[in-house]
Amino acid sequence: MWHNRRTEKPSYQEALALTGLMEALAAFNPRVAGTPPLGLDLPSSDIDILCHAWDPTALAAALWTVGADWEGFTLHQWRQAPRPIIARFRAHGWAFEVFGSPEPVETQAGWRHFMVEAR
Repeated sequence: MWHNRRTEKPSYQEALALTGLMEALAAFNPRVAGTPPLGLDLPSSDIDILCHAWDPTALAAALWTVGADWEGFTLHQWRQAPRPIIARFRAHGWAFEVFGSPEPVETQAGWRHFMVEAR
C-alpha cells in the first residue's frame, strides 16, 4: 500500500488497487495498456484501461458509481459508430483514461498497438 505522502506518487499498480477500478469494471474485461505496464512511463503518463463495453449504458453506470467523485471526472460517448465511451479523471497521483468499445478488448486498436509496443 502507498504510505509515502511526499511528492512521490504510488506505482500504477498501487494506484489501480487504491481506486478499486479493476474490480468495479470486472464485467467489462478491463485491461491495462499504455506505457506504465511496460515500464516506459514518464511523470506525465496516464493509466489507460481498455474495456469491452458490450452494454455502453452498463459501463457508464459502473464508471459513474466508482468514479464520479474523483478529480476532474468526465464521461463522454462518441456519436459515430461504434460509439465508444471514454472516462477521464485523476486519482492517487495519476491521470486515468478508461476506453470502452463494443468490440472485445483483444480486437481493439488500442490493445493491438499495446501488444506491438510490448514486443
